[in-house]
Amino acid sequence: GSENPMVVVSLSLLLNDPEPRVRSEVAALFAGLHGKVVLDRLHAMLGESDPALRGRVVQVLGDIGDAASVARLDTLLDAGDRDLAFDAIGALGKIGAWGPERKLAGVLADESRHYTVRAQAAWALGRLGRTRTLQGADAFKIDEVLKRAVLDSDERVGHAALGALVETNPAGTEEMLAALVYGRIDGETGEGSAEASGTQATGLRILAARLLGGLRGPGAEKALLEAGKSADADLRREALLALARSGGRQAVSVLVAGLDAVEKEVRLAALDALSLLSEEHAAVGKLSALLDDPDEVVRCRFRVQ
Repeated sequence: GSENPMVVVSLSLLLNDPEPRVRSEVAALFAGLHGKVVLDRLHAMLGESDPALRGRVVQVLGDIGDAASVARLDTLLDAGDRDLAFDAIGALGKIGAWGPERKLAGVLADESRHYTVRAQAAWALGRLGRTRTLQGADAFKIDEVLKRAVLDSDERVGHAALGALVETNPAGTEEMLAALVYGRIDGETGEGSAEASGTQATGLRILAARLLGGLRGPGAEKALLEAGKSADADLRREALLALARSGGRQAVSVLVAGLDAVEKEVRLAALDALSLLSEEHAAVGKLSALLDDPDEVVRCRFRVQ
């Protein structure tokens, strides 16, 4: 049984088997076990000298998802091993238990850390934000931490923070995403509004347009309709594709206009978006079909309309 110490120890040794398939099978087996003996053995193995083995143990603990592992995993964030910290943060995110949020926020804000570790911290905070159980005025405000990180000096970290923020509170981030599409960020963190600029602004605007595609509020559609006419080809392409997911019939004229764009990628996005939109709206499907009408007069009339 899973509580037999001899069985648990024997199985745990296979986590270091030279065959990847064996390690994978054992990890999957452990992920289905939740006994104290199993956790105690795995926690003890976190002290092993082999970093690869420790990493696999960390991943198994994340798959098990027991909050009893949080304190042990928390200590690995400061162990000086980048790969181990990355795995530990991922495991904490999977577990989703309240407790490590302040340390994760510190990792996210620490510019001396590798960007992959910081981005992983953003993802984990997003997971904690979705599964949090503490409420009220004293609850740690994960969304504020993520908002501050959106304009991080490393845009890869900022993008991770923005994605995590949307996962945490989709409805509450529509206004912020719309502002980013317009090239600015709303200062709800008490620091006033800040202007995104240069390459960072372009990347954020494109990502915000993509994320807005999953929302259906009026603010989302308005921002995407505007971005769908942008002179920036990359932003326009992303907005057109997003409109296919969130836009209504108002999106049709913007999508059709995209068919006349100079840039090939914009024209292709407009075609793809019209195809996707027609699957949801029968009327749109019939209208977009006119683009292939055999009569040139009909095709021209449709473009004018």
